[in-house]
Amino acid sequence: MRVYAGIDPKTGRSRYASKTVRGSVRDANAARAQLLANIEQHVIESRHTVAELFDRVIDHLETLGRERSTVHSYRSIARTVSAELGRVQLTKLRADQLDRVYATLLRSGRSAATVQRHHAFIRRSLAQAKRWDWVRENVAERASPPHEPRRRFEVQSADAVVALIEAAEASQSPELAVAFQLLASLGGRRGEVCGLQWADIDLERGTCRIRRAVKQLPGQLFVGDVKTHQERTVLVDPGTIEVLAGHRRMSEERAAMVGTELTAGAFVLSDSPDGSEPWQPNRLTQAVRRLRDQAGYTGRLHDLRHWNASQLLDAGESAVVVAERLGHRDPATTHRWYAHMMPAADV
Repeated sequence: MRVYAGIDPKTGRSRYASKTVRGSVRDANAARAQLLANIEQHVIESRHTVAELFDRVIDHLETLGRERSTVHSYRSIARTVSAELGRVQLTKLRADQLDRVYATLLRSGRSAATVQRHHAFIRRSLAQAKRWDWVRENVAERASPPHEPRRRFEVQSADAVVALIEAAEASQSPELAVAFQLLASLGGRRGEVCGLQWADIDLERGTCRIRRAVKQLPGQLFVGDVKTHQERTVLVDPGTIEVLAGHRRMSEERAAMVGTELTAGAFVLSDSPDGSEPWQPNRLTQAVRRLRDQAGYTGRLHDLRHWNASQLLDAGESAVVVAERLGHRDPATTHRWYAHMMPAADV
């Protein structure tokens, strides 16, 4: 008889176990049952370590086309966990070992949300190991990562947002005012705003298409997909359209002064005369840190996105509409973040 015995972890090929039985059909069936039991208990004996699994999984995800920023994040998590468990064989990994790693991360100052991301990567990697027949179970499903408390944030007042924009306009980089206006009016992420091109904006119709984001890695700046791949087209208020029209004229005049013109793919926020190079997202974060004290703005850059959502919800827009505008894949995400702004949900 010959029975399937899983995938060979070294070659990636299917393997089989066989046995010769001399006797009746009943004897053969009994022997087959015993052989299957032995396979279940002993055949999956991968000698791969936790570190080797992480490397293989990340390479696999990279082959599937995961973005560089995502792969970079996975490699960072893999290095951190491998420092504690990298040499442990997968078949000997236990849930309590994972819990000790989570506790160590918390003691080192990592937030519960960060530890949750580590746990998600470990669980995903072990799920892949199970599909590859490297392990029989995913021990991460029995681990106990810390609960991530729902973070409450302070919604900035309209006066504070306007004051921040005015402080940027009066600074040595007045184009920052355009960036902050876009963040507050579109509800986009900083990378999405930096990734806007003039071709994405229809000044006459008052629409903006959000379809790319500028991303940063150490020593690298590149343009990729928006988060969760949620491309969308949003309406733009008349005040922001007016600001964009003025910024467009200024950009064209700057290009003409050096004998060039804006390229077909010119970025809205760019220091290049032809608009070919986008701003770095960190530039916006650092600018808020410099300007918020003089502006009386107590929030972070990302709170401009929260402010946009709060204005929509206060105006009576549904969570589905807000989720679409913010680029949330699931309206449940919007509910989770902004439930305290939805008093109608309690009625």
